[in-house]
Amino acid sequence: DIKMLIVGDLELSVKSYVASYNCIQITGAYKGIKEMYQLVERNNVLCFLFPSLWPETFSYLIRELSGTNLPIMCFDLGAQAEFISSYGSGYIVSNNPKDIIRTFEKAIKDEE
Repeated sequence: DIKMLIVGDLELSVKSYVASYNCIQITGAYKGIKEMYQLVERNNVLCFLFPSLWPETFSYLIRELSGTNLPIMCFDLGAQAEFISSYGSGYIVSNNPKDIIRTFEKAIKDEE
């Protein structure tokens, strides 16, 4: 019953694959933080997953997402994990889909 919104764009081959799932919507590229916040609000986003597989040295996107005060999940890598561990609604998850879903459900419950 979980719907996923991909805020941004994907490579064409990945986009074609993702389009086959009715529970996933892709917004396409957005222009600036204000438009991203509008997409989040318009689509009733409840939680974010920052699925970077590489340790970042700094993540502008994580900082922008934190401005929504919504829960953010990320993997235990680099600066994104460092920031999320101190963010009030931050969750460090493994890259196991079951763990991600369990944490998503916990994050939503914690926000209620």
